[in-house]
Amino acid sequence: AARQVLERSTMMLLTSSKTCLRHPDSTTARENRDTVFCQMRRAMDLIHYVVKDGVLNSVEPCSQSIQGEDVEVERSTVYSCMRRLQNVLELCRVSLDPSYQDTLPAALDAVLERTQDFTDSAYTSHEHRQAILDGIDRVKDEVDHVLGLYANLMAIDGATSCPELDSCVSSALTAAKDLSRELAQTALQQAQELSTSTKQSQELVGTIRQHALIPELDRLHHTSGAFHDSIDHILEVCKLLRHVAVSETLQVSARFTEINLRVYGPQVITAAKSLAAHPGSKIAQENLEVFADMYQWLVSDVTSVVKEVIEASQARPEKQVYMSLPRPGKHGTTSK
Repeated sequence: AARQVLERSTMMLLTSSKTCLRHPDSTTARENRDTVFCQMRRAMDLIHYVVKDGVLNSVEPCSQSIQGEDVEVERSTVYSCMRRLQNVLELCRVSLDPSYQDTLPAALDAVLERTQDFTDSAYTSHEHRQAILDGIDRVKDEVDHVLGLYANLMAIDGATSCPELDSCVSSALTAAKDLSRELAQTALQQAQELSTSTKQSQELVGTIRQHALIPELDRLHHTSGAFHDSIDHILEVCKLLRHVAVSETLQVSARFTEINLRVYGPQVITAAKSLAAHPGSKIAQENLEVFADMYQWLVSDVTSVVKEVIEASQARPEKQVYMSLPRPGKHGTTSK
């Protein structure tokens, strides 16, 4: 992803720098150039981080741990937090450990915090939002039941797990899985409706180009607002998809796609403003074309990520074949 950013950003850095030289008083041209430069620096830092196996040389010893914590927070998705909650519940089933009385509520809080991205989304339907809220209440009730029974067992000397605890844990696991399924369905529904927003945003890029060439500042301002709304919708879908992606690779892809779109999408408007301020400038026009092309690439990336996440979520796990076990017709079992 970082290498791709560098490859795509080279031409944007060139045209935005030329625009700055041709129009030194243009603040929008400088914004284009500085934004591209910063993104390229981040991409190079990421490549350096990967090449060095995640070990960054730093003067301050605490900076590395802080950065590691930031990365871990960014990787915390609904899917990963839900798996953590289910793992803790399974541990509660097999052993009585006082630490679980703190670990289980913390795991539940992590899940509930991330479900807010779904319930707060303006693009989540009323039916899905209500189903998620109902699922949250159910999970909280089941986990509270487990914690209450767990506390009672811990107060008894020599107590061990009991059938009632096993039943409570099973109910909590079922509630967690149902909530996870509802969250995934919400994200996938938005993803399937994304084509309308991507098509609209691509059409708006063409309209923005026309308004910048004439120029028509009032219409450019109005179109820019609609373009920002389309980008916000696409970003919202990327965020929800990252939450429900079933592999770390897909989570990273969705994350970087979201970041690149968030950074470079609005720069189309910035480049258009540079051209509108200098309608006869060929380099400003070329600069807008380059940023518009970048946006087309980003939309293509979003479409690819959406397709991959949907396919991964709908794929059924294949049956495992244990190579150490004899297969029919081999290892002395051949038919006569």
